[in-house]
Amino acid sequence: MTKKRIQEQIKSTSKRLQDLHTNLVAEERALMAEKITLMGELLTHAHCNDAAIAEYLSYASREM
Repeated sequence: MTKKRIQEQIKSTSKRLQDLHTNLVAEERALMAEKITLMGELLTHAHCNDAAIAEYLSYASREM
């Protein structure tokens, strides 16, 4: 393999990895936003005296 070909492969791999990183960061942000939305919905039912909800909220508060 020539030096030029190796450099082209490195650039190609670098670009592919940068694109993948960008996509993963965007996906992480979207998932965090969804998590916050779901926690908000869950908190609206905190007063419902549901054992499963109360148990989860207790667990979640210890994890934060």
